[in-house]
Amino acid sequence: MKLKESETIEFKKSLSQLDESLKTICSFLNHKGGTLYFGIDDSGKTIGLTISSNTLKQISQKIADKIKPNILCDVCEIEMDGKNIIEVVVKEGINKPYFLDGISYKRTASETRIIPPDELKRLFHETRKWDEDICKNSSLKDIDYKKFSYYIGEKQKKRNHKDTDKISKEQQLENISATKQGIPTNAGILFFGNYPQKFFSNAKLHAVRFKGNDVTKTTLDSAMIEGSIFEIANDAENFLRKNIRLTGKRVESSFQREDKFEYPILAIREAIINALIHRDYEEAGEVKLFIFDNRLEITNPGPFPVGVDPNNPKHKPRNNLLCQYMYDIGDIEKYGSGIRNMELICKDSGNELPIYNIDNYDTKIMFKSIITEESEHKVPKSPRKVPEKSQKILDAITENSSISREEISIKLGETKDTIQSRLRKLIKDGIIKRVGPDKGGHWEIIR
Repeated sequence: MKLKESETIEFKKSLSQLDESLKTICSFLNHKGGTLYFGIDDSGKTIGLTISSNTLKQISQKIADKIKPNILCDVCEIEMDGKNIIEVVVKEGINKPYFLDGISYKRTASETRIIPPDELKRLFHETRKWDEDICKNSSLKDIDYKKFSYYIGEKQKKRNHKDTDKISKEQQLENISATKQGIPTNAGILFFGNYPQKFFSNAKLHAVRFKGNDVTKTTLDSAMIEGSIFEIANDAENFLRKNIRLTGKRVESSFQREDKFEYPILAIREAIINALIHRDYEEAGEVKLFIFDNRLEITNPGPFPVGVDPNNPKHKPRNNLLCQYMYDIGDIEKYGSGIRNMELICKDSGNELPIYNIDNYDTKIMFKSIITEESEHKVPKSPRKVPEKSQKILDAITENSSISREEISIKLGETKDTIQSRLRKLIKDGIIKRVGPDKGGHWEIIR
């Protein structure tokens, strides 16, 4: 058998290198596992060892004494090329990061290196399961049961979830880890909380439309969007639709124009949701949606999880529960498919593929506009005319998609019954629709 050293295989010529080999074992634990061989030189030639009855026990004991948290490795004697050698099989650790004498190591290609502080912090976050922790100083009074009912209803429709009326809402919250022993978890507050920003002031999305191509230019529109995770995603989409342009061209089959947005809405929504559910909520700062004349940028605090990048988009969520809840209500179709979905949508819409800029502090995704100075474009407007008083309702909804019927009544100086009647007519005519519950939901203008 001819083996080569790699990110999962390493050779040691003799047991005199045992202390040095512990670094390799530690790096395997922090990576994706690997196998260490004693009795093979660097070139892959089998040298062989003299192995006593106590040798394997001594190796296992030294690994257990030196590497923390405690682990178990499979240490055994095998025969290779007619000679006896020792094989140490190390599985990927489940309690990362692992340390040897207080230092943590990682595997890069066939080399073992010390993990830098920023990456070590990421490993801590990934294994801690922050969103499953109890939210300090919170109680069931901080849960909005209308939001939870909306979640259950969407889960039943989108995922064919069985009726749970026979189970109390408190028990249902416990079953999905939104609470633990009657106390909300971080994920429970972020998704079902009355006002999540009471506990997480950075759980916001800062949306800005700039005139021009940099942040020093005039601000045309801006909003600091708050609420639960799914509310933020919906309101961010409304801001997007209000602030991006339509581009049009004549089609060969008729004299009609074919209009479309300068960015593919579904791809941008996917990117916004990814930013909200995969961000590091222990990092300061909010998710940002910046719209320029030539591009759109979405930035979220924290880098990609260790071992994941746009070219290797495997499912390794930072916040498992938030990811699950968004999947349950249909906002995620398939785990680990977000990046590929965005690329496919961009291709289908004629947009360039998104561009990523990732460092130890932020993850930024950029979409280029298909509109150039020469291209024909217009600001999106509702294609249907409505009475002046109904148009005032549409203007109020455009200004604030989460506005309530009572707030519209006060704003326009009309009775609640009058506003309710006009809203019903707008809904019946297919001009607007209500998304979500009365409290926590929002309006959408259908184009």
